[in-house]
Amino acid sequence: MRILRTTFIVFAVSCGAAWLTKMAAIAATGGAETDALIVAILWTIGMLTFLLASATGTALLLHRLPVWARWAAGALAVPVAFVLLNLLDAVTKASYRSDSWFRDELSLVLAGVLLAALGVRMLSSPQRT
Repeated sequence: MRILRTTFIVFAVSCGAAWLTKMAAIAATGGAETDALIVAILWTIGMLTFLLASATGTALLLHRLPVWARWAAGALAVPVAFVLLNLLDAVTKASYRSDSWFRDELSLVLAGVLLAALGVRMLSSPQRT
């Protein structure tokens, strides 16, 4: 469980860091460079770590179940997390009316901050044995 917990923390904080760095890179150019290579790389890192954090986080939450059930739930958590992220994107775009680049990035910022906060919270909490 210690390895799974550490892995979740790394994935969660990495996701938040990647997506917030992506946001900073876009903001540094005034929104003009949304198609830059560094932005694409940071988006990819953020998305991979987001999906991996959803799988490991699910397995952590279901720690009382047998290992095979945690594996299955972790695998199912990946598409569910992707759908929920797309739902968050639709809700934020419907709620935040603007033509700016920030509107397109808002859902990633919210998801990244939330996931990074969960990772930091878990890092600062005492580990159960």
